[in-house]
Order: sequence, then C-alpha cells, then structure tokens
Amino acid sequence: MSGEFNIFSDKDKFMEDAVRQFTICNSCRYCEGYCPVWPEVHSGNIVTRNDVLYYSNLCYDHRDCYYACPYVPGTHEFNINIPEVTRKIRRETYEELTYNVSGSPLKKTAISLALVVPVILGWFFAFNNIYSPGPVSFYKLVPKYPLIAVSSLLSVYLVSMLAVAGIRYRKLILNGLDNGNATAAVLPGVTTLLGVLAHKWFRNIHYPGGKESNIRLGFHLMIFYGFLMALLSTTLGFIYEDLLGIPSPFPFYSPVVIAGITGGSMLTVGSLLGLAARLSSRRTQGFMTVESFDFLLILEFLVVALTGLLTLLFRYTAGTEYVYLALLIHYSAIYTMYITAPFSTNILHVVVRLMSLNRFDNHNIP
Repeated sequence: MSGEFNIFSDKDKFMEDAVRQFTICNSCRYCEGYCPVWPEVHSGNIVTRNDVLYYSNLCYDHRDCYYACPYVPGTHEFNINIPEVTRKIRRETYEELTYNVSGSPLKKTAISLALVVPVILGWFFAFNNIYSPGPVSFYKLVPKYPLIAVSSLLSVYLVSMLAVAGIRYRKLILNGLDNGNATAAVLPGVTTLLGVLAHKWFRNIHYPGGKESNIRLGFHLMIFYGFLMALLSTTLGFIYEDLLGIPSPFPFYSPVVIAGITGGSMLTVGSLLGLAARLSSRRTQGFMTVESFDFLLILEFLVVALTGLLTLLFRYTAGTEYVYLALLIHYSAIYTMYITAPFSTNILHVVVRLMSLNRFDNHNIP
C-alpha cells in the first residue's frame, strides 16, 4: 500500500506487534464498516508501519472492534486489542509532533516555567486590584492593553503549535504514506467538514461500557459547540467594545452575555458528563489504559466554564471582590489551558484526525 517510513525506529517491537495485529484484521475483515479505519485497512494487501500510523490517527476510539473481535486477549492466542494499540500509537504520534517535550527534562522545565511563572506574577500584580472600589469594570483587575497583548500572544502560540503539528503530521506520515504525492488536500473538503460538524462517527458506539450508546456523542457535542459559543461571545465582545465603542461589562440581555452563558453552560455540562464517562470507562473497560493526563483538558474546560459563569453570577449577587477573584481564577485557567493544550491528546487530535479524515474522504469518494 505504501513505502516504509517509520518515525518510531526506536520502538521496533511495539510497531511490529501493531503491524501484526492490523495484518490479522486485514485478513479477517469482520469489522468492515465499523468506522473509517476499516475501509482503509481492507483497501490493501500488505500493512506497513506507515499504514498503522495513519490508521491509529484516523481511529475514533469507538471500541466496537474490540467487542466484535473473536481474537481479543484471554480468548485467543492472537491477542488482538486494536483500541489499545491505536491509543498508544496516537500518544507516540502526538509526542513526535510536539518535538518529544515529555521526553526531554529541559523542554519540560521550560514549559513548566512558562506555565507557572506568568500565573504567579499575574496574581502578584493583580491581586490587590480585587479590592478596587466602585462599579465593576474588568479592566480594573487587569488593564486592557496588557490583557490584549497576553491574549494575542497566547492565540499566536496555540495556533502556531497546532499548525506546526499539522505540517509535521503531513510530512512525517501522510506524505510518506503517499510517497510524496499529496493526495490529501491542504484544506479539508466540504464532506469532511460537514461530517465533523455533524459528529458523523460518534453515533452508537461502545463507550463508556459494553453496550452501544450515544453518551460520547452527547457530551462531545456540548463541549464542541459550547466552545464555539464561548468563542462567539469573545468575538462579539471585541466587536462591541473596540469597533462599536460599547464598553464592558455588558448587560445581561446583550448577545455577548447570552452567548457566553450558553457556551459556559454547555461546556460545564459537557465536561461533567465527559469526566463521568471517562471514569466509567476506566472502571468497566479494563482493556484500555486511561491515564491521568487524559483528564487534563476536560478539567481545564470545566474550570474555565465554571469560573466564567461565576464571574457573571457574582456581578448580580455578590460584592465586587468576588467578581474580581472569580475573574482572576478564570484568567489563570484560560492561560493554563492555552499553554498545555498543544500537548494534550484532546486538542492535537482535532488537527491530526481532521487531516486523516480528509485523506479518508478523498480515498472513498461515493
């Protein structure tokens, strides 16, 4: 199917077993049509390391294949566990795309300092502003232009890191898989985008237990569209304040506030459901490894959403010091989320899976 292009040369035994398992799956073909992975697996006769890297990043972690497989550990000597194989390879892929930060003490120290030091300095300089007298104004806590500068830098940092990860994924995996022929377009097509927006591949899957459910579909939709609503609220706030000259804080009936409440509520509920599902999965699906790191981003979403809602609630129910304290925690949580996001499996998969799905759609045009 493709030429050999291995980016994990120091993990030969691990990759050899992954190739072995997918080769058996290619011969069996019992999971035909379960998810995008299997049409790709069954499209060729020989499975290479390149293919395994691509399959793993195309995987939606449905776990349907595990429950359908007659060769899972404990029932057959083949010991097939595709969900765990793809999980491990995705983790290794993400580390490679972020220059193996977790494997370098120097890089980890640099990221830790970038995470902790600005938060400590921010609290040091802003904490006394919590007791600012007079009506609430968010810029009494942190002045407008420093806040804009930090927000802009964080946005550039996050977008740059994700762009670099996408470029590296294309170079290290997709181009190697296609022998340098970029069959996957640089930008995702309409079919791919519509499928992502509709959460096409999230329906009726074995998560977080042994029965089919739409639990992941439900909380993922809330988090996905809750985040978009929060982003809309921020964008509207910029338009109102900097383009229309309407100062914040905005009234309760403002589209800015309505979008923020909607997004924050969806993120809060979605994050709580997602955390509950992860805990349930760790308890009932022992064939999958669930690490503490897998909870990081969803916890950050929850803290950001809750502190944002509390900031708004305290505007109407409590003193200004409670508003500013909640807002300072909110800013700290957003900063933490931005710094750690490029290294979380949840954010990187947005880019990597989108590119993989785009390649899949290009290969499976109706």
